[in-house]
Amino acid sequence: MSTCPTITYRPVKLADVDRLVAIENAAHVDPWDRTIFLGCFHVGYHNHVMLVDDAIVGYSIGSIVLEDAHLLSIAVDPAYQGNGYGDKCLQHFLTLAWQHECKQCFLEVRHSNHKAIALYTKHGFERTRVRKGYYKNKDNSREDAVEMRLVNEA
Repeated sequence: MSTCPTITYRPVKLADVDRLVAIENAAHVDPWDRTIFLGCFHVGYHNHVMLVDDAIVGYSIGSIVLEDAHLLSIAVDPAYQGNGYGDKCLQHFLTLAWQHECKQCFLEVRHSNHKAIALYTKHGFERTRVRKGYYKNKDNSREDAVEMRLVNEA
């Protein structure tokens, strides 16, 4: 008989940065570097890790300013993808945003990231516009971003 994993969340600690960089490098085409993660500590972002049985498997980083939330980055270690952890990590960020009385949440996603777009759409996000050439690819070409928005109906 198998047991369900224990999923918890907590604010990111400085000691977590190397693990976040490793997840970022494995999960994203144009990953943030260590300096960007360190900068997220100084600007008041809502940085949280997702732990599965005490192992960091994902994270979300977002800003909450007045009535608006902006999901800046979210990732799950590819070794743990396909288990619903991205869904749970997104829901955790949205819960924080709604607790802070945000009226809406914004994000950008690569046009080619169909899995992420499907996840966001499942949660009620709608496409608002396309940002031409927003993302850099490994070959230095550019890719469009789809900007999405979720309105808090509560």
